[in-house]
Amino acid sequence: MSNSNMAWVPSGLPPALARALSVPHPGKTAMTHDLYLSLLELKLGRLIQENPQEAQQAMEMSLEQVPEMYAIAQSQPPTAWATAIVQSDSLMPVLAKVSVANGTQELQQPQSLMEILELLP
Repeated sequence: MSNSNMAWVPSGLPPALARALSVPHPGKTAMTHDLYLSLLELKLGRLIQENPQEAQQAMEMSLEQVPEMYAIAQSQPPTAWATAIVQSDSLMPVLAKVSVANGTQELQQPQSLMEILELLP
């Protein structure tokens, strides 16, 4: 479905935030908002699974900036974090600004959950 070296970067967001919220490029499949949310959830789940201790640290360090992430880390198992993050009140206003019509493609860069959470408004 996708080229693993390419990322789809949403438009409608500040550049650093857009890159942080990039997802694997869907290849020939047309990007829709629902597909974008699904790919973002999969990406977050992968980041959490790859390094659960770092992910927990990132979630707990967000207490002052994004207290909802801290609450998610305290109240849900790590397997539910990606879904909870995508559906969070903190991220929904950001995701509402995403334009799937004008997304761009670029080489995928290594990321961490910490990088993403630090960029949330």
